[in-house]
Amino acid sequence: MNGKKAVKKKPIIYTDENGYLRYTKNDYLVHRDIFYYSVYIPNQKHFNLPFSKYLIHHRNGRKQDNRIENLELVSREEHNI
Repeated sequence: MNGKKAVKKKPIIYTDENGYLRYTKNDYLVHRDIFYYSVYIPNQKHFNLPFSKYLIHHRNGRKQDNRIENLELVSREEHNI
């Protein structure tokens, strides 16, 4: 060895107690960031509410499947149906 102590790095993303992926640095939900930057920002004029008022629904029910085709922007009312 070169005399340097090995440093164990924290993972960039972790799974929270509800099964969602979150960023370690800021605790943000990964799926919300993906949808925000990929869909909401480029099409912002088409949405009636600020992003914070929407929920991001996983169409197939798998909370760690954050492919854009599996994410859907819904209101709280639509999500509870």
